[in-house]
Amino acid sequence: MTKRMKIWLMVLLAALCTLFGVAGCAVGKATLDEVLEGYDGHVTYYGNGGYFNGSNSIVVKSLYFKCGEEGVPFYDIQTSGSVYIGLTGYDFVGWFLPETYEDGDHKGEPIYTYIPEGSSEEVAVYPVYDENGEAVTDTSNRRPVFAREGVDEQILENKVTVKASDTQVTSDYMITRGADVIVCAKWVKSLQMQYILVYEEGKVLTDAEGKEYRNGDVIKEELFLGSAMSPGTGTPLELNGATFVRTYLDPECTEEPKLIERPDGYDPVKVYSKYIEGDWTIVSSDRTSVSNMFSGMYDEEKSFYILEDIDCSNMGRFNLNTAEERFSAKATIQGNGHIISNLSFNATGRTGMGYSIFGMIGDGAKIHDLTLSGITITLTSRTNDISVFAVANAVSDKADIKGLVIENVTADLTVQGGSINNAPLVGGVLDTSNWLFGGMGSDEAFLAAYAENIKVLGENTLTIE
Repeated sequence: MTKRMKIWLMVLLAALCTLFGVAGCAVGKATLDEVLEGYDGHVTYYGNGGYFNGSNSIVVKSLYFKCGEEGVPFYDIQTSGSVYIGLTGYDFVGWFLPETYEDGDHKGEPIYTYIPEGSSEEVAVYPVYDENGEAVTDTSNRRPVFAREGVDEQILENKVTVKASDTQVTSDYMITRGADVIVCAKWVKSLQMQYILVYEEGKVLTDAEGKEYRNGDVIKEELFLGSAMSPGTGTPLELNGATFVRTYLDPECTEEPKLIERPDGYDPVKVYSKYIEGDWTIVSSDRTSVSNMFSGMYDEEKSFYILEDIDCSNMGRFNLNTAEERFSAKATIQGNGHIISNLSFNATGRTGMGYSIFGMIGDGAKIHDLTLSGITITLTSRTNDISVFAVANAVSDKADIKGLVIENVTADLTVQGGSINNAPLVGGVLDTSNWLFGGMGSDEAFLAAYAENIKVLGENTLTIE
């Protein structure tokens, strides 16, 4: 029989002993000593928070070995295939000899620790011995009990951890006759992806429970899964008074999310979640968010934050707004200097209606630092008394518009049997001097009045059939 097979038989017997309570009590009429006759090596495995074989109760395990003259190699149950140890959220490093006290009354003894109920701080504990110097055991499972100095409290072994030294125990370590070896598991927190808050320095945010967060704080952790992983696109944490913008790969929030390859080691992978003050709707490169902005910009107090340059080439057509339905707007569009390009709008004209991208820009509305480029407007109508302005039917003098740029607008209007009020026939020729902005009689007058705040660039063409 090979030495490896002998070890397997020893482990099998030890497992059966544990199953039937032999490692600390009798099976049938046989005593512990009788069952373990010839098993003259003993190893106690402290899980240090981990559980053996998925059990939620076995945190300390004993195995007995027949050592022979040369002893037997240390048996790593983590790699045995039949016994394993695990701890949720942690990776197993290996088995280590205990760290021992260097001096004092307990010199040379393993350092045992325990976390009292209601506390998060570890305290030192020591095995309890009787007057004969024998370890006191718990009557239910005949395992050692511990106590804190000066505290009348019995502490069961399954609540105790052992401080690990730097000496790892592998199969090179021999269990010799009469050996009573203690080993303990060492754990490292599984690789985490940490979400770091990016917010205005010096300001404080709170979550639903009132916990405070500042710029640079970790607001979320999640296990790094697989060989590569991308940061989540959803809100890492709801924070009062702030809106999540996006998670980036750098603290300056310039490098957009992408697949991150799993690094070596266990240092957390850090990503950076940007938040801005206030209640905002983020507008990014997807049709839904762009459509929601153009259709909902005139809801009272709605605020839109343009996250990036947006190319709408493949987003289809958006609906033109109407002046009558959108008059009292107080919305905010914060463009952040970005460009929304290749926009297409359409509508079917109805008698008495006015159409444009923004409708009526009403009292309190704000549009800041936004460029709309490459706009195509298509309208078909068989009715009378309609007006079509590319940008806005009118702008209130109480609106706040700064840095709005409109360039390269093409409007194709098909009006069969009807007319367009803002492009009348004058001497048999269509007057197209007022089709970009309504409210002042001509585009020239409008742009002169808003010269510091609104600019029209590029080639802008109106066609009416």
